[in-house]
Amino acid sequence: MSRFVLAGLFAALPRVVHPGHLVTANAIGTTVGAAVAAGGGGCAITLRAVVGAGDTRSAWVTASAVLGSLVAAAVAGGFAGSARARRA
Repeated sequence: MSRFVLAGLFAALPRVVHPGHLVTANAIGTTVGAAVAAGGGGCAITLRAVVGAGDTRSAWVTASAVLGSLVAAAVAGGFAGSARARRA
């Protein structure tokens, strides 16, 4: 993950995590981030091996990464919506 994304994540944690669980949330956030990055790299390497080499095929691999990011953003947006509904 980008150091800017991690800085934002860890700056927000005290506002969303109980203080007694803050250290655990920091550890989980870092570990899960590294695991997801490794998994994404593995998926890209596997997809590249399946679709083959070349500029057009590399573009398809990149587009699939963008699609994964959009899905993750939609899931995160769903969490924000459910949090607003609980507050109401």
